[in-house]
Amino acid sequence: MQGTATSPPSTVRAGMILRLVTSDRIVSTLHYPRRSTWSGRVDTLDRSSMSRARVIRRLVAESRACGAVVLDGHATEDLLAAIAIARRRRPPWVIVTESTWALGDRWLDRTATRLALRALNGPHVRYCVGSTAERDRFPHTWRVRPEQVVFLPWTHYLSDAELALPDRDGAGIFSGGDSFRDYDVLLEACRTLAVPVSIAARRLSEEQRAALPPNVTAQTVSHERFMELMHAARVVAVPLIPREDRSAGQATYLNAMAMGKVAVVTEVLGVRDYVDHAQTGLIVPPHDPAAMRSALEWALDPANDDEVARMRSAAKTVARERFGPENYLAGILEVADALLAQGPPRG
Repeated sequence: MQGTATSPPSTVRAGMILRLVTSDRIVSTLHYPRRSTWSGRVDTLDRSSMSRARVIRRLVAESRACGAVVLDGHATEDLLAAIAIARRRRPPWVIVTESTWALGDRWLDRTATRLALRALNGPHVRYCVGSTAERDRFPHTWRVRPEQVVFLPWTHYLSDAELALPDRDGAGIFSGGDSFRDYDVLLEACRTLAVPVSIAARRLSEEQRAALPPNVTAQTVSHERFMELMHAARVVAVPLIPREDRSAGQATYLNAMAMGKVAVVTEVLGVRDYVDHAQTGLIVPPHDPAAMRSALEWALDPANDDEVARMRSAAKTVARERFGPENYLAGILEVADALLAQGPPRG
């Protein structure tokens, strides 16, 4: 994800950080070199130039000379580094973004995740979650203190080139992604629709693929092709499985909204933090093919073109302005600044 703003010369060369050590210095693996809000404040380790082992070593080393470390909650090396940092007698503040971890369906998975979290946890850690519901549930789910959990709204992930694509009415329906998707509901909803439906997903089962309706195609595609299919569609469907432990799907429906598409999204944790029903998208109940089909039919009906155009415009504005990368990064810095103002964390 690249920005258009210019920034000072990079502070990272071959993984080496050049800035002077200060108590308010922030180190991170989140690499946004063209976002001035971020690059002007944060010393970044570009993981693309390093092995996982080197990322861990660098993070642990740099954590000794900064006030805060910002990590990616979905990167194994970041979490391993956080565990190593937690063993220090005086660790810096550690901010874990995208802390959207699932409990897992098996006892062994739940136990392993809780043990890992226990190893990295401490008063110095803050967890950023993607919904207000998770902010309230995360402390109980993962047995941390409520003050350690922060709601940090997600951002869309469109590149500059994708943001510059011309508005397109598009045709048919697109759906994509793998995280907690309910494609059974979508397939049933689309079975009687007379429009093409394209699904981009890796985890459709053999049974689902064998039972695809004639108007539905499913394939595994590159990121570039994923975005092309989304841009070519009139409607983007995001069918989700409701869970009590985490939200899902934000990146997909925010990307769709930022492209100016009508997103039809299942009501699960977090959706109403981002989508205003009937204003910037359509929210349907979970496990309800009829409701999904009705919403898709409404969005596809030419009789509703004026309302659809208004919804698309509102969605595009909200996704790009309220949920754009600059706001996301500013939110992380706001969390970091509040922690740094307290001084070093206390055990």
